Amino acid sequence: TRTESLVLSSQISDDRVNLGSERVTLTFNIGLDESQPRFNPRCAFFNFSNVDTRMGSFSSDGILQTGRNSSFVQCTSNHLTSFAVLVDASGNIDKSKAFSAVSYIGCSISIICLFFTIVLLVALRTKVFDRVTDFVHLNLSIALLLGLIIFVSGIETAKDSRIGCVLVAVLLQYFF
Repeated sequence: TRTESLVLSSQISDDRVNLGSERVTLTFNIGLDESQPRFNPRCAFFNFSNVDTRMGSFSSDGILQTGRNSSFVQCTSNHLTSFAVLVDASGNIDKSKAFSAVSYIGCSISIICLFFTIVLLVALRTKVFDRVTDFVHLNLSIALLLGLIIFVSGIETAKDSRIGCVLVAVLLQYFF
């Protein structure tokens, strides 16, 4: 959660002031993209006397959101403290599908290239076993190929199974 507006603070020096049933209306000018449903503005105030934290935290007790559009959020409150509009930006982001696609495409290209590398090294096996470095390249290519195949095939299927997740994690740790 982050603040999308400046923190507006108001204070009355007389401690005897009680708003009672009166409410104060505050309007915050913000620039939210209404087409992004993951942004959920929330009126809040900074509670300096929160016992859970030593430094205080934002709270929405006694404050209501009474209006909202793409350029402003309107809040009403029955007390006077430090107010702000908090925006929850932790919703689903469409970029995760793009990242998954790039990961699968990149891993697939690597798998294909490693496969051809192994085929080439095996085809030249008479020369591979002459030098230790070529034998190391063959073993490294096989380990990377198996690791990438386990990653691509197991990362999504292991989400629902604890044993599957542990198995995939152990195999990835072994091959990588």
